[in-house]
Amino acid sequence: MALFRSKLLILAAFAAPSADPVGKLQKSWDEALTYQAQFKQVILSKQIGSKDENTGILSVAKPDRLRWESASEGSTQILNGKKLVNIQENKRRKTRTVDVYTDVRKRVGGTALNFLAGKSKFSEVYTVKVLTETRKLVEMQLTPKKQGDESMIVELNKPSYLLSALTTENAESKVRIEFSNIKTNVKLEDRLFEFKSQPTDVVHEE
Repeated sequence: MALFRSKLLILAAFAAPSADPVGKLQKSWDEALTYQAQFKQVILSKQIGSKDENTGILSVAKPDRLRWESASEGSTQILNGKKLVNIQENKRRKTRTVDVYTDVRKRVGGTALNFLAGKSKFSEVYTVKVLTETRKLVEMQLTPKKQGDESMIVELNKPSYLLSALTTENAESKVRIEFSNIKTNVKLEDRLFEFKSQPTDVVHEE
């Protein structure tokens, strides 16, 4: 599930570092029982030199409920408990291909799920390093303590310490996601995290 990826933003201005930025990040996330934002995702392929962009809305309701809806790609990913549903629209044929995974842990690492459930602490999962800090923004590198996971660059708005952008990079690609119109602790309808099949759906289940 390609969620929360981005590109490094270099800041020219510096300010005196705030006390315990990791603690403030953790507190902000723990207090956000729901999270909704518009996103812009840019994927840069290092192998073929291509650049893909898509936009949409991310909605999170703890515990373990997430909706990643890409308007430009016509795709939606819904996580509800252990079930992950990936919906891809075919506008030309007016059909949808739906992949249903009854146990998301076979597709997605437990670390991401534990964050959604509010069960993990950033300092327990990542080695955190503050890269730059201004009066309005903090940029940190999160290196996973578990081997095999990708490092992330996160950008946080101050003083809220809400996530404003995230970057991941590997040998094949660099991905940046920017978030805007961020809302926390707002009412999110249950239907956002439910999947209802349509007669024209082509459904595969694992």
